Amino acid sequence: VERARELGIDVPSYCQNSLKRGVAALEGVGPSGNTVPHDGSGYPEGSGPSNQRVAFNCLRGKEVDDILEEFRDVLEIDRDLADRTVEQHLRNIRQFLEFVDGPPSEIDKTDMRDWLREWKENYAESAYANKVKSLRVFFDDYLGSDMAKSLSMPQPRKNSKNPPSPEAIRKLYEAFDTLRDETSLLLFATTGLRRNELYHLTRDEVDLDKRMITPNKDSRTKKTYVTFYNEEAERHLEKYLDESEIQEEIFPIRARSANRIYRKYSKEAGVETITPQDLRVWFSEEMKKLGVSGEYIDAFCGRLPRSVRARHYTDYSEERLKEVYERAGIKVLG
Repeated sequence: VERARELGIDVPSYCQNSLKRGVAALEGVGPSGNTVPHDGSGYPEGSGPSNQRVAFNCLRGKEVDDILEEFRDVLEIDRDLADRTVEQHLRNIRQFLEFVDGPPSEIDKTDMRDWLREWKENYAESAYANKVKSLRVFFDDYLGSDMAKSLSMPQPRKNSKNPPSPEAIRKLYEAFDTLRDETSLLLFATTGLRRNELYHLTRDEVDLDKRMITPNKDSRTKKTYVTFYNEEAERHLEKYLDESEIQEEIFPIRARSANRIYRKYSKEAGVETITPQDLRVWFSEEMKKLGVSGEYIDAFCGRLPRSVRARHYTDYSEERLKEVYERAGIKVLG
């Protein structure tokens, strides 16, 4: 026991987890209701203290597609997650299982660390955090294991960067060589939408007559609100919709790809990198300069107060928000 403590092992937690595995093995039932053979030692067969890998017998003999179908049931039924979130977790876990060098039934922490290292070293923190979330759900809720419990989520860093200048935004606009990217820039700068909200925007979430957007309109898990866009964005959006064959999402590109596009053309424009998040910050600052109160800026950015009392003192009706927005008269291109 003392030696285990010297090595940094949480002895009570370790013993508790070992007991849980032993009881499950002796009862003959593993995660997801699968029968787990045991060797009489109190450990699932092949997972005793002499083994470095934990044997997930419930995965033995299963193909990746079979595992993902069972995992889908956990996400959709047990967790009742939104369709988009379900697909995201499935995509991440498929990547992980295909990365593992060996059968899925013998996954260990080294596999997790090696896979996450690729994301930590080569991608944004948000992408890395996304992978950690999926691993936690997969191990905790599907496999019934605490193997991913110790994985830490990266803490968001406060953005100390100043919003871009109007001149820099116009230079970026001029550097873009597609109507799609010009339109996205103007929408980011005049709506306050988050990156994922714009790139998952569907045709029925846009009211062209009112120049109004209702992001997350059909979501069961995310807050719905309304925001608006100006005449500059209106002209671009209507032309883009006329010239494009829209299936579901208006801008059918992945959010991470969009960031690369913005970085590339910022460089070509000779300005410091401008991201969709920077344009959202610029929108908030510009609306403040135009005399819009913080309560309404928050509303346009989807930060509505949760309390009934707070809503009572400010009129957040669609008509009032439209009036406040139009009075501000925000411009990007001038």
